[in-house]
Amino acid sequence: METKDRMINLLPYYIQNGKNINKYFGVLAKMYNELIDIFTNILNSRNLDSSTLYGLDIIGDIIGEKRLGRNDKDYRSALKTKIIANRSTGDIETINNYMKSLMGSFYIGIIEGNNTNITLRYSYPSIDNPVAYLKKATAAGVSIDTQIQTYVPVVGQMLGTLQLNKRPTII
Repeated sequence: METKDRMINLLPYYIQNGKNINKYFGVLAKMYNELIDIFTNILNSRNLDSSTLYGLDIIGDIIGEKRLGRNDKDYRSALKTKIIANRSTGDIETINNYMKSLMGSFYIGIIEGNNTNITLRYSYPSIDNPVAYLKKATAAGVSIDTQIQTYVPVVGQMLGTLQLNKRPTII
């Protein structure tokens, strides 16, 4: 049933078949349907997964992440990681989810040291300076060490870990 028909059915039965009523409600129904389409587009532009172009820019302005010339796919993933960082409580589970979303399968995990020290372990630096990203999600005063786990490509056996920074990075 179309919008016009639903509107006419709300009228008393003796004026439902009027010639002018059909024209009048036809115009009203057309404007109503256009408004519904516009409101649906507005709702979809607020959805991070389905939004494009300007809709992503608005979301980025709200959460504090600029586009910086990135395409929609890269910008969408940057927005998702920024949201995780903004909502981070600094616990290990949140940090693990955040780093997994950034580094993908190259991320191995976090090793907790004492109260002010954690070690970031990964197999390949898929992003520039992963420590800088990790600083966004951790509490102030936490030092971050990094370890790269290396493998021999042909044999597939682990050689060991490589300590990148001997001195902790103070946040």
